[in-house]
Amino acid sequence: MDTNQRLFARVAPADERGCRLWTGKTDRDGYGVLRIAGRDHRVHRLAWELRHGPIPEGLLVCHRCDVRICVNAESHLFLGTHADNRADAIAKGRALTSGEHNGNAKLTDADVAGILVSPLSNRALARNFGVAHSIIAGIRSGTAWRHIPRPPA
Repeated sequence: MDTNQRLFARVAPADERGCRLWTGKTDRDGYGVLRIAGRDHRVHRLAWELRHGPIPEGLLVCHRCDVRICVNAESHLFLGTHADNRADAIAKGRALTSGEHNGNAKLTDADVAGILVSPLSNRALARNFGVAHSIIAGIRSGTAWRHIPRPPA
């Protein structure tokens, strides 16, 4: 059986949204995979290549439908850069957000600005704000909440 036959043997007919869903194995990120010559290949990329040809260097195969197991290369998949994919996610409201806009954030931007100028220890601040001291350390080292301006040294 060739790759085209192996791929589409595990694809369901189009659903009400037009998605053609992969029914085989998925990877840890939720994308469909098909093993070819001892290596897993993501099926949405295979579907694109079978329909449209090689994927140019530096481009991704993105989903208009946001369904990771969809292989509808006719209308649900498109080529784009990482920036295009990120812009698509933001436009659809499914992008991960940072800072106080993250639904899991316990701190506000104002809290972080105060932490950056506080003379208290990381552990004392962590107790005051109800967060792990590693969060405070990340803020102070510049690896977390990087969008908050740092005070002059």
